[in-house]
Amino acid sequence: MNVRREGATMGKQNKDLILLILDMQGIEDRLREFERKYRLRSSEFYRLVQEGKIDQRLELIEWLGLYETLQAREVEYRQLLEEQAEPVLTALNSTLMPA
Repeated sequence: MNVRREGATMGKQNKDLILLILDMQGIEDRLREFERKYRLRSSEFYRLVQEGKIDQRLELIEWLGLYETLQAREVEYRQLLEEQAEPVLTALNSTLMPA
């Protein structure tokens, strides 16, 4: 792969990672709204749904869907991060190291 093509691929991967993080943050914001409303963490809500202890209502199905979507995005994030570990570490180290 030539340098220009590698750079374009890295740029796309960085954009994908940024967009994924923004998407996850939006989902987390919405989950926090449900958590405040029902005074229950999403992970605990999910466990109770899986155990059949919570009746399904439209609003709760939305909460469940958001939580499952976030879990899927976390997997995508870890995969992308693993693919980009070296550039991410380099960027972090260059911003953390005094010039």
